[in-house]
Amino acid sequence: MSEPVKEEAKKTRRKLNLSTKFLIGMVLGAIVGLIFKEKVSMIAFIGDMFMRLLRMCMFPMVLLSIITAIAQVADIGRLKKVGGMFIAYVICGSAIAGIFGAISFYAIRPGSNLHWTIDATSEGATAAAEAAGSVGTTLINNIVNWIPSNPFESLSTGTLVQIVFFAIFFGIVLAVIRDQEPTTKLALQCISGLNNVILGMINAVLQVAPIGIFAMVANMVGTTGFDAISAVGGFMIAYYIGIVAFFFIVLMSVIKFGCKLSPIRYIRNVFPVIITALSTLSSAGTIPVTSEATKKNLGVPSDIVDLLVAPAATINMNGAAVEQVAYIIFASFCYDIKLSIPQLILSVILCVVMSIGAAGVPGGGVIMGTICMGIMGFPDQVVLLIAGVYTIMDFGATVVNVLGDTVGMTFIASKLGELDRDVYNSDNVV
Repeated sequence: MSEPVKEEAKKTRRKLNLSTKFLIGMVLGAIVGLIFKEKVSMIAFIGDMFMRLLRMCMFPMVLLSIITAIAQVADIGRLKKVGGMFIAYVICGSAIAGIFGAISFYAIRPGSNLHWTIDATSEGATAAAEAAGSVGTTLINNIVNWIPSNPFESLSTGTLVQIVFFAIFFGIVLAVIRDQEPTTKLALQCISGLNNVILGMINAVLQVAPIGIFAMVANMVGTTGFDAISAVGGFMIAYYIGIVAFFFIVLMSVIKFGCKLSPIRYIRNVFPVIITALSTLSSAGTIPVTSEATKKNLGVPSDIVDLLVAPAATINMNGAAVEQVAYIIFASFCYDIKLSIPQLILSVILCVVMSIGAAGVPGGGVIMGTICMGIMGFPDQVVLLIAGVYTIMDFGATVVNVLGDTVGMTFIASKLGELDRDVYNSDNVV
């Protein structure tokens, strides 16, 4: 092989992103599991090692990333009216997206054919038993238990829902007082710096994730056969039904009834954004195109777009919200555990918090899904099984994420009476 060809081959290998590596690891693991069956359990320890590395970084990442994300949201306070409408839109949109995901998964019921059991000696067994036995608990009692009496104890024991509550409370207070004196501003800088270090650690751990996924999927398929593969297929069908229904029923209703605009023209106007999202698989990567199309095709004023486009690309994650609820309900079917109404409400709350907290986290959906499993008391192997098809999920999630951003900015401009409807209805599309 000539040197130029070798160099081109190296460049091609370097272009493989993490999601593609996840997929390769899952496919190879499934093949090995089908070939060697129960014998493949001898490499299960590799998956266990990977999960311990992931958990090692999980708790500090939850604390620091959520605090940092909330502090960044507070930056939009310079335009309180627009900022307040935007935050309300993010929370409501993510919650509704999570509800659509729940409805879709209960309709399809993927994973209900597996009937897995939770090892009584596993780390998550006690929490899972508590989750299964809490069908009769009230929402008020659950909410009381979310508040930590000692946040350091919550961190040491890994009580994730209490860590999330503390992080949200801390972030809000820090955002309010950070400009009052230099020490609070320094505290925010330190937290942001520590968050970058933790993200670096997670990025390092995720580099070996394909190996961990390979081992875990091989073990799952080796012991369950085609059932696990069919469950993943059902997961993907339910997931795409959820996000497609959310887009057409909710986002297009906002355009049609909330803004009094044509949904068909909207799709035409944001077509460059859709193509960019499909090619980059990154909400942040679409920011330049999203900004241009929202201003010149949708008629949203420049100051509103400049204020919201970056925060929207990092915290308004409707596709991720569907994903987090999907993990929880899928796990409940896999382990034959019935979720109570309070637990379903908690799942929707988590989908909002985790979709915001995933901002800037490499492999954020996988990490946040693992956290959701811990909070709800389920083993986190389910998330690693789905991580193998994360690339396929990412196509739909990224498109819905960025379209949700453009709909939100259009809706806010319309409600403020600042939307240029002539531009929106113009045939000149950039």
